[in-house]
Amino acid sequence: MSAAPDHILDGQWRNERGSVLELRVHDDGRITGTFRLGSDGSCYRPYRVTGTYTLRPEGGRGVVGSLIDWPRANSVTVWTGELDPAGDQLRTRWLMTTGPLVAAEEALLVGGHDFRRSARTRSMRRAG
Repeated sequence: MSAAPDHILDGQWRNERGSVLELRVHDDGRITGTFRLGSDGSCYRPYRVTGTYTLRPEGGRGVVGSLIDWPRANSVTVWTGELDPAGDQLRTRWLMTTGPLVAAEEALLVGGHDFRRSARTRSMRRAG
């Protein structure tokens, strides 16, 4: 696994629903951070994010995999995604378990979100 140059995923990201993803990439490619649901990202408490990040040599695209545990909802969401070469958009797909896997149609939810780097994080990256 190659570490992300300049830790390109570090910072704040927002999706089309207003949820906020705060990420930090470690030297070994591990990701840690928080995820906040809501129209302004502050409606709910932060949920812990853990995962991994690998930069593909061809085209500068990064591949991301992460997990969010929702203890109060007794569920887990697994995310996978790809960072665009410019580093300003993270396209994700997710699979969420919401209960016992007896009836898969009812226990699994599938979806996706596109995250964009927040304006604050974008300006910090350009200044640095």
